[in-house]
Amino acid sequence: MEGARSGLLGWSMVELGQRAGISSRTVARAEIGNGVPRVTVRTLEAITHALEAGGIEFLRITNGFGVRRRRR
Repeated sequence: MEGARSGLLGWSMVELGQRAGISSRTVARAEIGNGVPRVTVRTLEAITHALEAGGIEFLRITNGFGVRRRRR
């Protein structure tokens, strides 16, 4: 998620939080560590929708999942 947020979109945690309707601390909590984030499903959905609205496409690839900028 952090790569999509900062690397592909150039967004800060504050900006993603504003776009998703959550706090930047919640964004930070969702990005910490590996495995299942320590946030609610509703929060993950809000983050996902905000990233998709910003032009991120979520991909299922051979060895897991990935993201890229949506092609126009």
